Amino acid sequence: MVKELRDRGYKATYSAVRIRVQDLRRDAEFGVKKKEAASPRKHIRYLFWLPFEKLESEEKKILDDALSEYPMTQELYGFMQLFWDRIHFSDLETFYFLLRSKENYQGKSIRLFVDKLQEDPQSIHNALVYTYNNGLLEGQVNRLKLIKRLTYGRASFTLLRQRVLFSV
Repeated sequence: MVKELRDRGYKATYSAVRIRVQDLRRDAEFGVKKKEAASPRKHIRYLFWLPFEKLESEEKKILDDALSEYPMTQELYGFMQLFWDRIHFSDLETFYFLLRSKENYQGKSIRLFVDKLQEDPQSIHNALVYTYNNGLLEGQVNRLKLIKRLTYGRASFTLLRQRVLFSV
């Protein structure tokens, strides 16, 4: 059997084939039914971040199946949906209520996340209230680094200065 598999391009060892065949025989002997292939974790994680209203019916079914199969994720999913909803609508009062009610959550990861958010409340307040960002500054820094990288080893500081000033 291993020789036939190797002829077809299978590159695993003999022991890997032996173990897989043992598993298949044991499952057949005890009548273990083959489970449907679960959705990949990556896809389920993607669905966690989307608003439930924007999911298609098939995606809702996949998400419901995952939540019913792993009940410990239900609280995390509910928290994530509420958290992103509050950020999207910049609802300060409900957001602060969400942070104050961390004792109601059973999940340790949620409580740790809320603790980290509470370490710098002013930045959270500013992010929800103001629409400013530092994208323009980051673009300028990226441009300067690109010019510096292009002139590495070829130019003096005066030429670098000229390139920066004339590329504006």
